Amino acid sequence: MAEEKLTDLLNKIYFNQNVIIWVLSYIGVAYASMHPGLCWLCCVSRIMYVVTSLSVLVTLFAYTRHYCAKKNTKKTPPASK
Repeated sequence: MAEEKLTDLLNKIYFNQNVIIWVLSYIGVAYASMHPGLCWLCCVSRIMYVVTSLSVLVTLFAYTRHYCAKKNTKKTPPASK
């Protein structure tokens, strides 16, 4: 039951959205490190980077697991003689 809820939640999160936010947060960290007065931006960007990194990994794992399960359940056609 809990696994179904997790799968439903992960299906709502798209991998591309995670990657876009991941890249933007990395840009925020790089920009904030060049400008020392933007400490708050650096902190927020680092938090976003860690959270989106975990999200990308979880989503990638879920998609891979779903793909492998789908591939394993696919029936092969009978060999013709």
